[in-house]
Amino acid sequence: MPETSRALHYSAGQWTEGADPVMDAWRDAKLGTSEEDLLESLGYEPIFEIGSRPFGGGFAVWRRPQGPRHVIAVNDDHLTEYLYVEATPDLMDICTRWATLARDAAITELLSHHSGMWEELVRRSVREAHREGNGQ
Repeated sequence: MPETSRALHYSAGQWTEGADPVMDAWRDAKLGTSEEDLLESLGYEPIFEIGSRPFGGGFAVWRRPQGPRHVIAVNDDHLTEYLYVEATPDLMDICTRWATLARDAAITELLSHHSGMWEELVRRSVREAHREGNGQ
């Protein structure tokens, strides 16, 4: 029998290690199963996603009526990690902390992919401001 996967669980401001039902389900899933299908098969429904996944530091939050109530899918390069949160206030705490990282990662990704465009926008803005300042 395969070993049970382990994951981090967050409750009352404390992290502990516990079972990882999502990764255990992945191990037994059919090839080609999507994350959405897998999580829905475990009774989870999507709440929201922040930032860019899978490579941009973003995360997705899912919930279900029974415990663990919330699962947060976090990506780091090609690896997805699932974190479990029981109470909604704890979920809000984690999301508040992570949203800043996701925002900064998204901005960095946007700027790195479109740096030429941003440089041109800045040049145009400076020229326009200069013209307006000279009364033209």
